[in-house]
Amino acid sequence: MSLLDRVQRQFFAMEDILFEKSGPYDFGGVVGPADLVTTYEASRAHSTSYQAVWCRNLRKLFDEVKKLGRPFDTFVDIGSGKGKAVLYADKLEICKHYIGVEFSGPLVETSNDNLQKSGRTNISFINADATDYMLPEAACIVFMFNPFDAAIMARFLETNRSHFERFGSVIAYANDQQRQTLTDFGFDTVFRDQLRKISLYDFRRKG
Repeated sequence: MSLLDRVQRQFFAMEDILFEKSGPYDFGGVVGPADLVTTYEASRAHSTSYQAVWCRNLRKLFDEVKKLGRPFDTFVDIGSGKGKAVLYADKLEICKHYIGVEFSGPLVETSNDNLQKSGRTNISFINADATDYMLPEAACIVFMFNPFDAAIMARFLETNRSHFERFGSVIAYANDQQRQTLTDFGFDTVFRDQLRKISLYDFRRKG
């Protein structure tokens, strides 16, 4: 890594540090799949590690969403962990309503602790499994930080196929490992940054 790259990383990391201190919030740590506490045992084997997303990647994805020129009512983070993406999206006021969906109960508890520190009332964190979670009936920005493998991704998309057909919601994806699954389900790649591994997907609605 070049000196310039190291300086840039330190600069970008400062935004994350300042945001976490502003609560002060608890977004830290890495929790591996084996250590995630959940009642949804069938999904554990398909999960990935918890770690917080970088603010700069969220900002870039939100900038790309704005270029679509369409209004979105609700921000939904699937695999919301400790709530960082939800709270940051609310800070930038990209939607009216904000939802975090997380299958680990203890992570939801931490999210709610962070929410209490924020003083916000338009945010909710839900302990639920993505395989049977149904998106709200509104145009959504659905964010994911690579929370699970292709098997769970496919089940989530199948559960919400009619939602995407009706509401034109988009998927903002960080560490975008399951891109082929999205393509197979009829999503077009609107944007992708190969270096950062972030992308934006829009559903190909009939008509």
